[in-house]
Amino acid sequence: MTNEEKAQELSEKNKRYHVACSSMECYLSALQMAKWKDQQYADEKKELQGLVEMLPMDETNQTIIEDLKGLLGL
Repeated sequence: MTNEEKAQELSEKNKRYHVACSSMECYLSALQMAKWKDQQYADEKKELQGLVEMLPMDETNQTIIEDLKGLLGL
């Protein structure tokens, strides 16, 4: 689900519960939250990538480090 689709879903739910904001205000707020969440995820991923790059690799942890790098797209 895209940020836009989730924002639309949240704004529709808010209308059903009579939240005190217009549909467009609810949508824009939800979209802003989703973009913030994506940026937080990207920042955390970048930090994790840096930490994984600092790990010394030897035969006992090579597979784990390679798996971590694969998960992080390194």
